[in-house]
Amino acid sequence: MSLNEINEFLHQNEHDWNIELADGSIVITNSDELSAVLVQSDTQILIESLLFPAHVVANQAEFDNAIMFEQKALPLSSVAKTVVNSEPYYCAFGALSSESIFKNIELEIKVLFQNVKTILNFSTDFLNV
Repeated sequence: MSLNEINEFLHQNEHDWNIELADGSIVITNSDELSAVLVQSDTQILIESLLFPAHVVANQAEFDNAIMFEQKALPLSSVAKTVVNSEPYYCAFGALSSESIFKNIELEIKVLFQNVKTILNFSTDFLNV
């Protein structure tokens, strides 16, 4: 299955998403303006959503500890740190086999968006903003 095939499948189904094929990835934005990027390798499909820059977390060690316990309740998603333009960010992501069926990819995206909302709500007490 190719990115073009995944893109076509996502466009054929009804949801409140804006879907764009860009630079070897698919960028999906929902009606809440949450975005996720889907990339594919030979063995894996990764769907990632940036949460916030690490510097806005008041106490990263405390937040990291809290989110480690909280993420067990997040179906299909994990929380990690990544680097964007030399700046560390927290992100939520889901990973699937590149052999996954289209419906499972769509489900992963739906659940990731739900989990991002949950994580953002959970995180507010830890942020400096």
